[in-house]
Amino acid sequence: FLQQVENLFENSEQKEEDSGAQTNTKAREGASWAEEELYLSFLRLLMHHRKIEFLSPATLRGFLLRAMHRFPSNAVLFEEFISSENSHGLAHRVRNYWDQTWDLSLDLHPDQPGPAPSLVLIMVRFELHRGQGQRARGIMERALLKTEARHSAMLWRAYMDLEVDLGRPEAGKRIYYRAINACASSKAVWLHALRVTQIRQTLNKQELVDIFQMMESKGIRIRTLLEEVLPEDLVQSLKSGSAAPP
Repeated sequence: FLQQVENLFENSEQKEEDSGAQTNTKAREGASWAEEELYLSFLRLLMHHRKIEFLSPATLRGFLLRAMHRFPSNAVLFEEFISSENSHGLAHRVRNYWDQTWDLSLDLHPDQPGPAPSLVLIMVRFELHRGQGQRARGIMERALLKTEARHSAMLWRAYMDLEVDLGRPEAGKRIYYRAINACASSKAVWLHALRVTQIRQTLNKQELVDIFQMMESKGIRIRTLLEEVLPEDLVQSLKSGSAAPP
């Protein structure tokens, strides 16, 4: 899971650098792109200042909390907040912020947008680094209740990887079926469980056949990839059209 998240973030950052685009974040009403850029520029200034002389944790925390209040979906701000609080042994502040900003506020205001998938992955990674697998799973589940994450192929793939890393490939299989229902047009989601050996091994031959047939019915072409993800005998059966239940 952790390697998958790192790869996803690296790819995302590279795309932004190549295009010159900025992170697509949801802001409070009245907040602007220019204001968000100012906050990020000031953060870079604070980071530079911290290398030269002492910067009190309270000063940095106060700035980050103000910035995140205006731009709660900015991943750069949130990652720096986690890094700062962790370095001072104050991980509970991160959880308090997450609970108040997302979990508790969503309970009180169900129509409020949920956290962006990038924030969810950052928070899950934070919990995993602290050995809190159950909390990480809970964050994923709550996030997937909201529209912002429900159709995120990246998040569903990460969730499958999370269950595998926690030693629960059967749970990963259940997540897979939920994922293909939520992201029916995503080829990456359909193939993910087939590429992850631990999940693929939980699928029997008929289930693999059914998955292949559903993909074909949705116009998702994978014949050139079959040899990479399926056992040889099943590949031959699928190609010949003679696959049958075990």
